[in-house]
Amino acid sequence: MPITVKELYEKNQEKLILRLVGDLAFLEREIARPEIERPGLGLAGYFDYFPPGRAQVIGHTESSFINTLDDSRRREILTHLATRCEVPFFVITRGFEPPDELAKACAEAKIPILLTAEFTPCTVSTLGYYLLNALAPVKTCHGVMMDIRGVGVLILGIPGIGKSEAALDLIRRGHRLVADDVVLVRVHQNSVLIARSPEQSHGYMEIRGLGIISIPRLYGANSVRDQKRIELVVDIEKWNENQNYERVGLITDYWDTLGVRIPKTTIPAQPGKSISSIVELAAAQHLLRRRGYHSAQEFQQNLLRRLNDSPIEPEQTPYIDLNDDLRDLE
Repeated sequence: MPITVKELYEKNQEKLILRLVGDLAFLEREIARPEIERPGLGLAGYFDYFPPGRAQVIGHTESSFINTLDDSRRREILTHLATRCEVPFFVITRGFEPPDELAKACAEAKIPILLTAEFTPCTVSTLGYYLLNALAPVKTCHGVMMDIRGVGVLILGIPGIGKSEAALDLIRRGHRLVADDVVLVRVHQNSVLIARSPEQSHGYMEIRGLGIISIPRLYGANSVRDQKRIELVVDIEKWNENQNYERVGLITDYWDTLGVRIPKTTIPAQPGKSISSIVELAAAQHLLRRRGYHSAQEFQQNLLRRLNDSPIEPEQTPYIDLNDDLRDLE
């Protein structure tokens, strides 16, 4: 979903000390692509394969090259760049002022120009990282997101199954809440899922029978965090006696969303069962597996080793009662 240049400007103004050239209305221009380019060959007049729709950064090298062009050539190149390449905005770094030709062409095309004194690589990485996150696909799911011993755990289940209650118990044990009820999941660099809470519900939980509670007020500011990578999904479901639940741990199930697969553990809920303890254990187990230790595989290997190394049992001879033989002799 596109964002506006105004959103980018407001989020990064303090980091890069950005300054706007042009009308404030220009900031309503939309950004649809996360890539940030340096004009390069475009300034030399080669536009055959110039990618449209990308933000353009003019650094020290580009500014120096522009100054070598004669007036007519500079006007031609910069006008073409501003009017025919669908540029959402320009960024000029190192404290350089925009060339008059570029400022005039951008004013006519209603393209904002942002100025910063930062070095070009820092500007490109800061704005590029922001755009990758802001324009990443987002999905909403119903669950609770927790940070348990550094492992991001997404707890899923039908309403009323006990997700929030389990999460509250985990918070009391020192773990941290990311989101309750509504979890926003976005994909980062096509392989990582990042979960966060909507701004209006960040730090709040709904406990049936009590209502809305503030976790930071009850358990301190360190009991919540803004976002966390999803590394494990725990699905809580009602106990089904006809369901074959995993009992050894050799088979790994997965939760697939936005094209990313995350390991999933299914926990059957029964009265008297401590769901929070099992979720905490699942996070610890995942942490061990991430470090290369797999208890179920070790158990299987030890069992196979014992079976292969065990001596062959001799044939069983029938039991003979010598007292019976003596009785027969008598």
